[in-house]
Amino acid sequence: MKTKIKAVLFDLDETLFDRKLAQKAVLVLMMKQLPEMFEGLKPERVLEAFLESDLVTTEVLNLGVPSDSMRNSRSKLFLQLLGSMKTTQARSTKMYVKIIRP
Repeated sequence: MKTKIKAVLFDLDETLFDRKLAQKAVLVLMMKQLPEMFEGLKPERVLEAFLESDLVTTEVLNLGVPSDSMRNSRSKLFLQLLGSMKTTQARSTKMYVKIIRP
């Protein structure tokens, strides 16, 4: 049985879903679950690097790049911005997806 879509919501200004707040919560969990990845880094620096990597890769996503590819690119850039290659981008991406999709 097909479901008829009755409405589609676009939250362009984050009034319905605070994405930045959600990203902060995800990063807090990631820092707890992957402490070796963030050793010696201030939480503010981790958030700054993530938001920068997210901004860059979101622009690419808007060009039609698949979301899985975008997440891997974001993880790679995120780790580069932190100067950390203590973990792989795949591990970082896997942890991110595990947290946002419980």
